[in-house]
Amino acid sequence: MDGGSDAGPRGSTALERAREMSRALSDAARKARFSTRSRRTLAAGGFQARRGAGLMRVLIWTSFVLMVALPSLSTTVYYGFLASDQWVAQAQFTVTGGEPPAADGLGALTGIPAAAIVQDTQIVTNYVQSRAAIERLDERLGLRARYTRTDADR
Repeated sequence: MDGGSDAGPRGSTALERAREMSRALSDAARKARFSTRSRRTLAAGGFQARRGAGLMRVLIWTSFVLMVALPSLSTTVYYGFLASDQWVAQAQFTVTGGEPPAADGLGALTGIPAAAIVQDTQIVTNYVQSRAAIERLDERLGLRARYTRTDADR
């Protein structure tokens, strides 16, 4: 592009030269802009990750491993290979009395069971939680021997 008159050697006007100059500057700017970007940025649509996104990704994976994977793995190893077999406790009892007790005045109004039912329930509950029940289990099943085995887990 020369700085001559309006009509140059190719016969172009000032407007045509301005358009050519604009195109040339636009092309140069485009080339300069694309030359500083990496291929990964272009392939990803031109958006770069926010600052700290890589660190956040590492923190998320670390917290997943520490709070989900490691406890699951350790529990599986413990219960699968180290813990001894578990025992199942079973209790059976029967409350006798074929006919319902007579309803007292307060029980008829409130729906609270009669005193005899409450008393039977308390007797059974107290026995199940008593030392006598443990001694009876020890006599019949050898309860102490089951809990003092040498091969039980720590």
